[in-house]
Amino acid sequence: MADYVKRVKTKVIYEYTLRTPTNWVEISKVLAGIKQDSPTSTSDDAWLVRTTDEEIIFYREVDS
Repeated sequence: MADYVKRVKTKVIYEYTLRTPTNWVEISKVLAGIKQDSPTSTSDDAWLVRTTDEEIIFYREVDS
């Protein structure tokens, strides 16, 4: 019989979104907001970028 361990993980997802089309000034504002909201971030706090037809999504997942 196999021994197993059950794990339940939850994540908190932080998102900043911009409607498309947009310009670099608006992207810079989002990046500044991210930097201001997470001033003690480390290299493990990677922000990812995903795009859809309607928006650009900057997001980060954190284990809670």
